[in-house]
Amino acid sequence: LAGNFTMSGGVLRLSEGSGIGTMNVSGDFSHTSGTITETSTGSGAIKFAKVGTQIFTGGGTVQNSINFTVNSGSTLQMGTGILTGGGTFTLASGGTLGIGSAAGITTTGATGNIQVTGTRSYNTGADYIYNGTAAQVAGNGLPATIRNFTLDNSLGLTLPSALTVSGSLLLSQGTLSIGNL
Repeated sequence: LAGNFTMSGGVLRLSEGSGIGTMNVSGDFSHTSGTITETSTGSGAIKFAKVGTQIFTGGGTVQNSINFTVNSGSTLQMGTGILTGGGTFTLASGGTLGIGSAAGITTTGATGNIQVTGTRSYNTGADYIYNGTAAQVAGNGLPATIRNFTLDNSLGLTLPSALTVSGSLLLSQGTLSIGNL
């Protein structure tokens, strides 16, 4: 898909049987209503593949095994959107995740921007931007070592554990609280 994906109703079935249906999205992703699913023993894959920033808008239903990947060179800006479903989430090395949730990113549970029930993989070679509109915590999904880190939240961010940034640290606005690490 070379442009934007917009779904406001209906059903998108990414696979039937044992296959894997893959949708590469090179524009913004808006899923405000309707259901994205797969059936039988297969799975679905949605890959955020734009070189540059893609805006995520959630609210629809994701059922069964749909796996999400943010490719290298792509920036997925979550805002307050929540990515759900029974599949996995992978932030590839060289990819960027814009995190707007006050709870940041986590490895399990129904908190943060990423809430898939499968494995959540946040790569050490990826970039992380915390740009929420409320005070944020990084969340336990943020790896101990990352490539680039940006804080652009006037209400600040708290790190729950030590963080090594191997590339650039950009403090655009807000207070970065490192606590008792």
